[in-house]
Amino acid sequence: MRRRANGFKRLMAMLIDIVPIWLASLVLYKVVTGNSPIQEDPWTEITAGQLLIRDSWLLVWIPYCIIAEMTPVRGTLGKKVMGLVVMGATGRPLTFGQAFVRNMTKILSAIPCWLGFIWALFSKSSSAWHDSISGAGVFERR
Repeated sequence: MRRRANGFKRLMAMLIDIVPIWLASLVLYKVVTGNSPIQEDPWTEITAGQLLIRDSWLLVWIPYCIIAEMTPVRGTLGKKVMGLVVMGATGRPLTFGQAFVRNMTKILSAIPCWLGFIWALFSKSSSAWHDSISGAGVFERR
């Protein structure tokens, strides 16, 4: 059986994947709206269109993760760089359903201050909430 990935490697893999996508969405926001994506006054009104552009990184990141986890690489670029692989709990490749559920439930893991992700740093099995819900896991690549 493969060894579960530790939380630090998982965090680094996520940052490798998410930071470029997030920065690109901030640049897109600035280009399209002409406003800074970082609001100086948090009470400034923001339109639904501006909100969609600002948070567009999610519309890229989640489908990217679903597709990447179903390829023979079994993970995103960040996971490949960190030597990790995403598989079902039984050690088999993820089905489309598992990949879809795993990545859609990342939203649930993120809602309470990213607690579902942070959970992987401290849980005995190194599983985030979305892993437990989907029956998947992140393991060390052999």
